[in-house]
Amino acid sequence: MEEGKIKILATGGGSGGHIIPVLAVIEKLKEFKSNIEFLYVGSRDGMEASMVPKKSIPFKGIYCGKLRRYISRENFTDIFRVLIGFFQSLSIVRSFKPSVIFCKGGYVTVPVGLAGGLMGIPLVAHESDTVPGLSNRILLRFVRKLSLGFPLNNYPLSIQKKSEYTGNPINPCVLEISKKSKDDAVRHFGFNLKEPVLLVTGGSQGARAINDAIWAIKDKLLETLQIIHICGNLDYEKLNNSLSDISSPLKNRYKLFAFLSDDMPQALLASDLVITRAGANTLSELIILKKPSIIIPLPKAANDHQRKNGRVLSDCGAALFIDQSQLTPELLMNNILRLFSDSHLLQDMSEKTALMAKPDSAELIAKTILDVAGVGEVKNEK
Repeated sequence: MEEGKIKILATGGGSGGHIIPVLAVIEKLKEFKSNIEFLYVGSRDGMEASMVPKKSIPFKGIYCGKLRRYISRENFTDIFRVLIGFFQSLSIVRSFKPSVIFCKGGYVTVPVGLAGGLMGIPLVAHESDTVPGLSNRILLRFVRKLSLGFPLNNYPLSIQKKSEYTGNPINPCVLEISKKSKDDAVRHFGFNLKEPVLLVTGGSQGARAINDAIWAIKDKLLETLQIIHICGNLDYEKLNNSLSDISSPLKNRYKLFAFLSDDMPQALLASDLVITRAGANTLSELIILKKPSIIIPLPKAANDHQRKNGRVLSDCGAALFIDQSQLTPELLMNNILRLFSDSHLLQDMSEKTALMAKPDSAELIAKTILDVAGVGEVKNEK
């Protein structure tokens, strides 16, 4: 290794939820140390292959296969992809000689982490959910330090021993907008500042059960609320074609979107209550912005992680939890109207949400990586 140079290899991919946190941590590492050489290893076909080079971070793509726990024809071909990816990772790690490898998750993490672990390179991993993903469970024996997205008491004791609660690094745009005026965000959507705003989102793919329930009660809700409804691509055309069903005086109080990207932080900030699934990144954004929520997790999600994520917030009074199997339009409407009729309850939920906030999550993880790399105490150099 070049004298004075710190080499950090980062890996993670398959979705923005894995890639964006890695990029946030890398930016913090750059603030702490100017003498770091980075290498990002990801899937050659994944989102990271286009996202990472745009940030001027050196990138190498490898083959990787999905680690399915069910019978599929693709399991046979993916075995070979995993093996090829593992040997590619061995070559990359041997050539780069990193001081530490940061593993965020996704299938590409496994061959890279295994290669590094078997070569004696210390690993720092991050787990967003309350139920550790398969990649982190596979790599746990090699992990020196595991950063967790939720408080330690939500995880098994076997994991707590080498873990720290850092929260989840989130989109920097959300952190930035948390410092801005809610009124400006409300105006951005053309809403009245004096009336409450309900945000409904089912994630990037939407959530038909939530969409159907909201659509059935929209007229009653619009009498007292303004609604931002992100319905997903699958239901957008149907719902958009039915907008004429909304009476003219109420149309300006309802904003329908298939998906929001750049304006999503604005929608979160503008809202007084959020109806959502329970993905770790979404919940972390709500926590940072101190938003009360009604959580309707995916039914039978892998390892039931969404249910457990949602229970973390509902058990401490920061959110209301509704199982999708029990969801009806009437139940949802009654709970929405009950919450909006009690400003003290909404404020209490907001305060309890804020207690879990870790706005410095990326900074905490960056410090852990440098500590494991043997750098010791660090200070911001910028």
